[in-house]
Amino acid sequence: AAQRRQVVARQQAQAFVALAETGSFPAAGERVSLTQSTVSQQIKALEEELGEALFVRGGRDRQGLADAAACAEAEGAAFVEGCRAFAEVAVTAEQAGFASIWVPQIPGDFDAFTMITLMGSATRRVELGTAVLPIQTRHPIAMAQEILSNQAVCEGRFVPGLGVSHHWVVEGQLGLPYERPAHQLRNYLEVLNAALAGPGRVDVENDGYRVHSPLD
Repeated sequence: AAQRRQVVARQQAQAFVALAETGSFPAAGERVSLTQSTVSQQIKALEEELGEALFVRGGRDRQGLADAAACAEAEGAAFVEGCRAFAEVAVTAEQAGFASIWVPQIPGDFDAFTMITLMGSATRRVELGTAVLPIQTRHPIAMAQEILSNQAVCEGRFVPGLGVSHHWVVEGQLGLPYERPAHQLRNYLEVLNAALAGPGRVDVENDGYRVHSPLD
């Protein structure tokens, strides 16, 4: 099962190459979105197909632990191949003339910042952006650090897109408060904009944050 799953993401990338060769991509220069769900579709389909073989149904005996270890190894291999596929897809899209690639942050899927880093290191021209990153999962100082790091990797081609997500994600899945999201975003951006304004100390106090932090 692990061997079968390891090739899934690469097969997805090869499918994108085939689409490019047949001219099925949108016209060059269009702003399009290649999302995590696009690349991981076959991975998820195979997970469903092999569900009984991959997921442990309880138990703490030695065989159960061995099955859990095998499951974790298979999951890790699939994620490694998925990451490689993202870089390959980005290169293919750039060669096909895409103006930009936008990566969302989907619960339970690949990390958008990591995907931008991989795509940025594999490409030279195409614009790379997030659409969108939820603000609740990262402190604005941590967000600024990741934005600046990715901007360095992408050599100025990174466009961070941020948002407040949805109440069923923030409250239902993460257990965080989802009150006055527009006000929360305003407080968040006050800190983030100060952090991105240039090297030096960030001193911002509002009713959401009290930040006094160096950022070089």
